[in-house]
Formats: sequence, C-alpha cells, structure tokens
Amino acid sequence: MTIVQPQSVLPDPREHPLSPLGVLQEVGLGGRSTIYDLAKRDALPVKVVRCGHLYRVRTIDVYRLVGLPVPGEAGDDAA
Repeated sequence: MTIVQPQSVLPDPREHPLSPLGVLQEVGLGGRSTIYDLAKRDALPVKVVRCGHLYRVRTIDVYRLVGLPVPGEAGDDAA
C-alpha cells in the first residue's frame, strides 16, 4: 500500500477553491462509493457544493480536515 502525503494531491485553494470529491479519496477518507454516498446524504465532514450533477468540496475545508496549514492564511510562510 502506498501512502500519499495530502499536500501532494491537494491543489492550492487560492487557485482552485473547489475540488472534486476524488480528493477526499486521495487523502484517505474512504472509497469512491462511500464518499459519494456520504455526499448525497450531506454527511461528509466538509462543505459539499452541488453543481448540477457534479459534487465539489471546498479545498480549504479539506486542508483543515487533514490538519495542514492553508496556503495564504495568516501564519503561513509559503504565501
């Protein structure tokens, strides 16, 4: 099993404020079916935005969920 560092799969929230649900799978929140089922029931621990038939999550919420500093926020030296 390969362990992926969350910061290597998460886009910069300043450039991509919304990300597809697949990023939750990439950071280890669960499998595709589970994540989509939770999104449909509005039971994910992040804000879900529905765009027609597409589901997106706020990238900044994913950073916070996995405990990473959010690029561009106060206290972030990478800004």
